Amino acid sequence: MSKIQKIKVVNLKAISEKEIKLNGCSVVVTGANRKGKSTLLNSLPDRIRGEKPEIIVKEGTTNGMAEMELTTGEKFIWTFDSKGEKLTFVTKDGIKTPCTREIGKRFFPELFNIDEFLHLQPKQQTRELIRLLGIDITDIELRYKSAYDDRTYKNKKRDEAKIKLQSFSVIPEKKETVNIEVLQKEKEKIRAKLNELYLKNKAHNEKLRADYDLKVSEYHKFNQQQQEKQNAIENLKNAIENVKIIAERNNILALIDFTKAEDLLAKLPNPLQVKELSTIPIPEYISELPNDEELKDIDMKINEAITLNSLNGEYDKYITIKDFFEKAEKEALEADINVKQIEKEKKDLIKAAKLPEGFEITDDGIFIEGLPLSDNQISTSQKYIAALKLAFISIGQVRSMHFDASTLDKFNLSEIEAWAKENDLQLLIEKPDFEGGEIQYQFINEII
Repeated sequence: MSKIQKIKVVNLKAISEKEIKLNGCSVVVTGANRKGKSTLLNSLPDRIRGEKPEIIVKEGTTNGMAEMELTTGEKFIWTFDSKGEKLTFVTKDGIKTPCTREIGKRFFPELFNIDEFLHLQPKQQTRELIRLLGIDITDIELRYKSAYDDRTYKNKKRDEAKIKLQSFSVIPEKKETVNIEVLQKEKEKIRAKLNELYLKNKAHNEKLRADYDLKVSEYHKFNQQQQEKQNAIENLKNAIENVKIIAERNNILALIDFTKAEDLLAKLPNPLQVKELSTIPIPEYISELPNDEELKDIDMKINEAITLNSLNGEYDKYITIKDFFEKAEKEALEADINVKQIEKEKKDLIKAAKLPEGFEITDDGIFIEGLPLSDNQISTSQKYIAALKLAFISIGQVRSMHFDASTLDKFNLSEIEAWAKENDLQLLIEKPDFEGGEIQYQFINEII
């Protein structure tokens, strides 16, 4: 492991030429805005990490350079002019080689910007730290979302079933179901029996009616025959009288034997006395419609059975909803267990990444010693020390960290320096000079 021994820049952005000999010590660099504090401390490490600024060469110049020497003897040299740039790595033995991405990652891994991190929202801080730890939770997050949505859906189904179940203020009573089909068949038998009796009664009345009508018809025929006989005799009498009148008018009365004709007329049989219809007895008809009490009774039984079965339907409905609720409750519980298992899997994966002692990652943010990483719960120095500890996770072979201490006072810096000293860490701290001064620096031990 090494620290920064010396930094030198020439014609880089706002700096014409500046050299700072650190000898591995922590330092506070001050100066007005746009004077080049960040350029001095961090431009070369940023370039090694692959970041290339839009403007490199100081205005009015054509070439420049930046050089960083480590306490272990290695050097990084960045030269640039109007034609291009070159990044060189020099080993401790003086061997020069192009600074490859692999070399850069070994000494200066991907930057953990402490100040940007501290200004992120809690959930953003969580995602950034997980990325910093190199943990791939893509599959877990996809499974978690699916499991979370499934739990939400099943909780909704359970709650809906619970509301339906609670709609039964009284639990329906289970009773023996009546087979209405059997009653309907019995009703058909009764109806058939009553119909048969009706037809029998009707046939009986029709026979009486037919016999009566026949008797009346015979009386009418007999009376008509007697009337016809009477009419024939009257007609004969009238005919003899008419002949007599004609004979008398024509003086031939003596020529006709009216006595013989009258004797023949007298010998004709007289009509019989007509028969009175009132003498025919009226039939005693019976009621054709049979007693339907038995049919009414079976209809009552059917209606009662329908009511009873309807109540049993409510019971069956209650049991169906109860079974559905119990199933939904079980599925909701299983879905909740699944979500918690995935949450545990995620926690275990994060825990295996060996976070600094006292840290915990949750979906709600990062906690340090049980308190959220925010100004509301911990002091500014504690917050910065926490961020430094996290940045320390991804530190490369160079045990050096750069951050802006604009918001930190002397006391806060003292606490941070004490922590850095315990962990053999070099701090490159920049602070603004609100009086507009040029870049100056002081070693931490000179400040305390």
